[in-house]
Amino acid sequence: MFREIIIVLLCLPHSSAFISKQSTSSYPFLWERYNSFDDGNEVANNKIEDAKKKFTSYSIIEKLLTGMTSDHPLEKLVPLDFVGKGTIGTKDTPCLFLTEKNYRNNNQNTRERNHSSSLPIPLANGSEENSVKLLSFAWKNEPISKSLCLTLNPLLINRDGGLFDNLPYAKWTIDPSKRNRDASGNAVEEKYHLGKRDCYNRFMGKDWYGRSLSIGNMAARAKYILEGEEKDTDQDTSFKDNSTTLALRILELEVKEGKMAVAESEEQLAILRTEITDLDDSNNGYENDAMIAEYYDAWDARVQMIQDAKQSLVETEEKLFELQQSLLPKSKPTPFVTNILNAIINVQQSDAPYRGATGYKPQIDEKNEMFEKSILPYSSPFELMKEIIDEQLNAEVIGCIIEDSSLFNGSVIFGGGVVLQRKGRIKEISINGEKVELDDSDDDFGNNGIKKGETLLVECDTDEAIGMAIACNVDIFMEKKEWDKSRLSTPLVFEEAEGIGNLDILPTLSSSIDAITIETQGEGIMSENTKIQAPRGSPLDMTFFGSKKDDKRPVFDTAIPIQSLEEFDSMSIQDKAQLLTSLDSFDGKLPRPRVLKINQDDGGGFNALDKQLLPLIDESTRREIMIRKAREEGNIDEVDSLESEKSARQIAKRNAAIAREEGNDTLAERWEKEAELYADLRADVTQDEGSYSRFLDRDLWYEKTRQKISEKNKKRFGSLLDGIE
Repeated sequence: MFREIIIVLLCLPHSSAFISKQSTSSYPFLWERYNSFDDGNEVANNKIEDAKKKFTSYSIIEKLLTGMTSDHPLEKLVPLDFVGKGTIGTKDTPCLFLTEKNYRNNNQNTRERNHSSSLPIPLANGSEENSVKLLSFAWKNEPISKSLCLTLNPLLINRDGGLFDNLPYAKWTIDPSKRNRDASGNAVEEKYHLGKRDCYNRFMGKDWYGRSLSIGNMAARAKYILEGEEKDTDQDTSFKDNSTTLALRILELEVKEGKMAVAESEEQLAILRTEITDLDDSNNGYENDAMIAEYYDAWDARVQMIQDAKQSLVETEEKLFELQQSLLPKSKPTPFVTNILNAIINVQQSDAPYRGATGYKPQIDEKNEMFEKSILPYSSPFELMKEIIDEQLNAEVIGCIIEDSSLFNGSVIFGGGVVLQRKGRIKEISINGEKVELDDSDDDFGNNGIKKGETLLVECDTDEAIGMAIACNVDIFMEKKEWDKSRLSTPLVFEEAEGIGNLDILPTLSSSIDAITIETQGEGIMSENTKIQAPRGSPLDMTFFGSKKDDKRPVFDTAIPIQSLEEFDSMSIQDKAQLLTSLDSFDGKLPRPRVLKINQDDGGGFNALDKQLLPLIDESTRREIMIRKAREEGNIDEVDSLESEKSARQIAKRNAAIAREEGNDTLAERWEKEAELYADLRADVTQDEGSYSRFLDRDLWYEKTRQKISEKNKKRFGSLLDGIE
């Protein structure tokens, strides 16, 4: 049977090495999991299909994570197991611990395994309690009530740049009715799509099983209750049915006895008739009247016996017939109330493509969904997220990843990811009167070009990746070189939990390592004896305008980063990342090294880091960069458009540069002074002219008058009025 697996896997891409001895060592999980085939052929075939699917998933994850594929995905990837929580280092940094997955003892209890090396995943400051709470319920994997689930859901969705924010709602939310297209069939702007709102509403309890108060679901609930009462009544009459069956058997026996009695009476009458006939034929005749009377009485008795037997038989047969008719299945007339409820349910039937879809009627729950699943719907918010991905995005989670998300040399900050794969559309067709389900891989479900097999790596936090891996029962992967660089070789020791609450479900581990210190990202301090750093927590002290440092700063940032094309070209990736993190106007997350590598390999266009930086720099420098890029790409129309929209300040700066090149310093100074004047007029020189209200800018006549008065005062008072405008 193992030879059959080899033959099947040879049909897979890059699978020729499976026949070698090296392949079994590279894929111990396949060898260990499928080396025993005592099952039937059907079970063995299912295992082969499972192996093929696993291999394909690992190849996809390898391509998304490393940018390339190989014959042996696990040569570049390390499958990881989540084993528990704990603290590490001199600062007792809260961490989640991962270890290399061992498929040979995969069924062994986590606490009984030997973990010679581990990977600590530091949790962001202030978020460790929420992360542990979410993972505890996912780890326990027992259904919880709706009220408890609703209190946990905000811990998953109320975080910036997490899984909830990054899911591809606009492109992957199924739209079979083409509601996200205009009358011409063109897709509307993504900001008008309602996929993310639908997902949020689901987490807030919309359209949960058995909880909808829609007219259709209320009618369905009433119908199910009535059906339940009828079922209870039927169960109560089961004893009567048994008694009726017994009576039926008795009547059948009585009918048989009645027929035998009739036959016996007729036999005796026939014998008597023969005797009378023989006596009449004899020469002696009747000897006396007594004999005649005796025969007459006997004849009359036999006739009466026959009549009585027949009458009894008829009565018994009538009773038997009535009883048999009562036992026949009868179509009960549908009650008036049930008719009304069925009519309401039919009218309220929903054509929503998924639960919680905006603009559609709520889906009508089945009986088990309304009375069973509604009580304890999910085990954790991660299970609800899995259901939303399955129904709304028509996708499945095939794996999760942990990677280095830091752009700075000398530091490692872990980030998570969830790998999605698009499913096909199940259609029902009729063949020769028989309904058959077909998986249509070419139907994009209303999403432009998103068909079966499309994959996407959705970035998220590390605890989200671990939670989704637990909920979806998939593996967590990391690049082997990153694992070798960041793992700790000191064994972990499990501690016995003192409590018995949900937050004590996760195994607690401790390590004897005291020589390392894990610092927090952005504090300017390097970790000791490790490159791992803890991610920054959410900026809870931000003001309305996003200031984290000074509540009295102006509405618009007066700093003008990158004021020339030469300055932009001289900056490295680390310089750009450092600049972004220092700006109060930047409140997002830096792109990961993997994304920049993909941008570099693809070529063309700005990379993800430049796309974040360009909107925050001097608008004149930004336009120069965009003009140069358009020229490199040969986009003449774009160049002409950008040239025609130059601001007066940019024109003045350009004229000053030309004058400098020609050696006319006097003219250059005049143009530079003109450029400074236009800069002083602008409320924010990082934004394009016309992108905000012009009433926020200063008037030209006012600024010129103010500058003249300022220069006159400086001549009169010198430096006495410095800093006073």
